[in-house]
Order: sequence, then structure tokens, then C-alpha cells
Amino acid sequence: MEIDRVRTVSLKKVWPDLLNLSIGLWMILSAFFPSLAGRPPGAIVAMISGVAVAIISFAAMVRFAPRKEAINLLLGLWLIAAPFALGFVEWNPLANYFLNGALLAGHATYQLVRPPKQRRGAL
Repeated sequence: MEIDRVRTVSLKKVWPDLLNLSIGLWMILSAFFPSLAGRPPGAIVAMISGVAVAIISFAAMVRFAPRKEAINLLLGLWLIAAPFALGFVEWNPLANYFLNGALLAGHATYQLVRPPKQRRGAL
């Protein structure tokens, strides 16, 4: 009975970082689909960005640090800007990068502006 309560509390603390981790894994997966990654540099950018997001999100799950959230904010802003910087004209890669970047940047901003007492702890 006690174990279930501990798992639930831990999941409540880290679910936002699990969301960020899933965004990173999705970006890695989308690199293998040309319709989602865009022109040839798009797949490389999706792979590198996805790996960076996944690593930072996993590190943030282990221990909260404002710099990790700031890096996620920058990565989210990069994902928003990448379709325009790379010149995507197709709708699918534009939406993929933009929506994932907006989710990532939005969550990172939320974590950075919350009062320290309300921030979640580590596992």
C-alpha cells in the first residue's frame, strides 16, 4: 500500500518532465519521417534537437535546476524558429516543429516563473 502512494507522489512531481521527454523522443522519431522532418537538414535538426531535449528533460527529472529549464526554453524557441530558419514551406514539418517547440517553451517558462516553493522536487 505504501509503495503505491510513493509512486503516485513521484509521478505527480515529474509528469511535466515526462511530457518534455516525450517531446524529445517524438522529435527523434519524427526525424525518420520525411513528411514530418522536412527537407534533408530538417531530419538532422530534428534528431539533434530531440536528443538534446530528451537528455535535458531526463536530467531535470532527476534534479530540478533553473538552468535546465532555461536550456529547455532555448530549445523550445529553437524548435519554433527552425522551420523559418530552414525555409520549410510544407505544413507538416512546420506544425511539428512549431507545436512541439511551443509546448516545450511554454512548460519551461512556467517552471521558471513559478515561486521556488511551488516547484516540484526530485525523484
